[in-house]
Amino acid sequence: MMPIEDIDINSIIEVDNINKIYNIGEAKTIALNNVSLTVMKGSFVSIIGPSGSGKSTLIHLLAGLDHPSQNKDQKLEVLGKSLLGKSENYLAKFRSEHVGFILQFFGLLPTLTVLENVMIAGYFSKMTPKVRFKKSKEILSEIGLGDRLNHYPNQLSGGQMQRVAIARALVNEPELIFADEPTGNLDSKNGEEILNLLYKIAKEQNRTVIVVTHDPGVVIYSDQIIEIIDGKITRNEIISRK
Repeated sequence: MMPIEDIDINSIIEVDNINKIYNIGEAKTIALNNVSLTVMKGSFVSIIGPSGSGKSTLIHLLAGLDHPSQNKDQKLEVLGKSLLGKSENYLAKFRSEHVGFILQFFGLLPTLTVLENVMIAGYFSKMTPKVRFKKSKEILSEIGLGDRLNHYPNQLSGGQMQRVAIARALVNEPELIFADEPTGNLDSKNGEEILNLLYKIAKEQNRTVIVVTHDPGVVIYSDQIIEIIDGKITRNEIISRK
């Protein structure tokens, strides 16, 4: 995996004229309609919009979890690599090396300890057990869970479980982190702490964090706000912090 500092591109995502259409029987649903956008490296991006607007579909395409509908004039580049027409094996390898995921309901395995839940992410990138153990322990300590390594998910608060999920997303040192409603299952205090942590990761580690959210509190952290309504980008605003 190429270290973050060696990736010599300012725009980490380049999308042009991307469409996603679902055909169910005779019905056709347009999930994304001629979407174009650019995301800069190291930015904190919020994707907002009502339920069913196409937010999750967009990040699935950006992460290589789904394919856009055919369009002769389209572009889908992430980290300088085109994801168009790539095999599932290629996309799976791309995700394991470059992408981290954080989910609303944490996605932790209840029979594994905190440390084991984080270590498992390194398994899929073929990291050695010794390295997985060391890195997982270090990350958990850095985010304030060094005393919870041997606890199980049901022994943690919601905020602690989301921190475990963040630690798991960081183990493979991804350049790009997708967070799908990361505060949706938390109270306001824990939600704010999680957003502060994600913002810190983006700014101090130069990782790009993309948050899909209904939470208006996310917007104040954002370098870029992308609003999607009915599959179309209706707002794409870069926030100046000078």
